[in-house]
Amino acid sequence: MYRWLQNAAGFRGWAMTAVGLGLALTVLLAVYGTKALLMSYLCAFLFWSGVALGCGAILMVHGLVGGRWGEVVRLPMEAATATAIVLPAVFVPIALGLGYLYPWAVALTENVHATTPRQLYFGTWFFLGRAAGFLAVWSIGAWMLIGSSRGGRATGSGLYARV
Repeated sequence: MYRWLQNAAGFRGWAMTAVGLGLALTVLLAVYGTKALLMSYLCAFLFWSGVALGCGAILMVHGLVGGRWGEVVRLPMEAATATAIVLPAVFVPIALGLGYLYPWAVALTENVHATTPRQLYFGTWFFLGRAAGFLAVWSIGAWMLIGSSRGGRATGSGLYARV
């Protein structure tokens, strides 16, 4: 089949070592530098959610205008768009560390009653509600986009046919 795929089994040990070191570093940062960990997590979340949503947008443009230009990149774009389905679960650490990330979140949780529209809009619960709404729309949209595109290329076993 593919030569690089046969050699990939040798990289499994290196990959597991890298994962272990990354988890150890994450635990150390969580204990000693929670704010730095959450800020870097937020940056990673924004980057990877941008990749997922951008690939979904390209898939929708290809579905709208058609043509052969999207046939080559369709499967990788679908795979990247499918990661948008797990975005709500990945957002949970950001929601839990909201006070570390945004100073206004701490100031507004102390003042329970919102007196101005600005305080209501920047309130913690309204922020989390907006985030939940956007994440739900993005996840359901990605699920519908991926589900609608699998119709013509699936084989009898449920696997993609080679193009």
